[in-house]
Amino acid sequence: MRIALAIVRTDHHIESIHPPLGLIALRSRLLEAGASEVAILDGFLPTEIASHELSEEYDLVGLQVHALNASTSVELGRTIRSLGCPVVLGGPEISISSDLSWCRGAFDLAVRHHVSLQVAEAILQLPNHALSVPRTLEGEQRLTGRISYGGLIFDEYWRRAAHLGMPRKHAPIITHLGCSFRDRTRGGCSFCVDLGLKTSLRCSDSLESEVAELAELGVTHFHCVGENLAQGIALKLRRSIQPPPLSTWSFFARASEIHPVGIAGLKSFGLEEIRLGAESGDPHILQIAAKGETLESIQQAIEVLHSQRIKTTVSFVLGLPGESHKSLEKTCNLAQRWTDQYDLLKVSCSLISPMAGSELGRSIGMSPGCYGPTARKKFLATHTSIGVPEIEAAASRIERTCRTLARIESNASAPWQSLETQDESMTAATRIA
Repeated sequence: MRIALAIVRTDHHIESIHPPLGLIALRSRLLEAGASEVAILDGFLPTEIASHELSEEYDLVGLQVHALNASTSVELGRTIRSLGCPVVLGGPEISISSDLSWCRGAFDLAVRHHVSLQVAEAILQLPNHALSVPRTLEGEQRLTGRISYGGLIFDEYWRRAAHLGMPRKHAPIITHLGCSFRDRTRGGCSFCVDLGLKTSLRCSDSLESEVAELAELGVTHFHCVGENLAQGIALKLRRSIQPPPLSTWSFFARASEIHPVGIAGLKSFGLEEIRLGAESGDPHILQIAAKGETLESIQQAIEVLHSQRIKTTVSFVLGLPGESHKSLEKTCNLAQRWTDQYDLLKVSCSLISPMAGSELGRSIGMSPGCYGPTARKKFLATHTSIGVPEIEAAASRIERTCRTLARIESNASAPWQSLETQDESMTAATRIA
């Protein structure tokens, strides 16, 4: 069976410098289950001609559905099925949906959470025509099995990174899943979606083989996409795998998990960069966001990383509940002060996205598949005293006055948190397998 896995392009689409690791993991399970070919289309443009070609060239189409592309993906799914090609839907919006009526007619199979080998085998048993009664399959909340990167083409992503002044050969890797803060608080930050994952390190045998394979492909920088690297997970990681010589690593972490001894150990492992969420320069906004951090604790973490000469990126989410002109001013000033004070620090900022499945999404009655400008404006009108233009102005000011990540990089791991106005310099769909 020949399969295409596609991320549908939208008006907000950003060309990531990282290939889509979720689809790579799915590809691995499908090949293991016996698929003859699995291609990944990153940024597929759903024109009429392209849709016909997709349905004619492949026996099955899988579509990743996230908040920004949900409506476009669902419409493409209906089109592909009308052309006689079966469709499988998966991704964050599918995993959090107890009711899939919003995407009725767009799928033959909908898969929640991670695809196991058993689920992959069920996908391959689909007939070569659309089903009269669609089905939902429950995957695994744990990512099991080895992710295979063999046969993937990274050159296009490396070219994009080099264009941003990052010439290294890099690749994403999942070292762990879950957030220890969410485990403790049974909810976590108000803007996060809880998929029920408990923090854990992945199987060391899988990790070792994946790292070795990537090293053979020439990868020298490992971008870890686990949510937050807790101290215990970091210690287990250092004990579980031997990193390739001269390799460098980047992780997401919470400020409360940053301590001198642990960072020193990770530096010997190859740690080069840590990404922290500061969210706001206003202490009151930060408290409302249920972040469990203070500006003082975040700056203390930055101090530790600075003393160890670790590159640090601090992210801000603009438009959180209580946001005002005054709080935006505080965030802009703090971003500038920190980048002036710490020479290895960069900042990134994004406009709040009231995602379904989060506390903030529930506050305005957000349902899966309903994200869009209307929901965003409703959220800002309900919870803040400002609108999109004011947030865009603050973001532009930060980008002008501070060292910031290029937007292509800052949104690579969370495309739904992009700014309202985006750089639309998109190329055609990129086939990486």
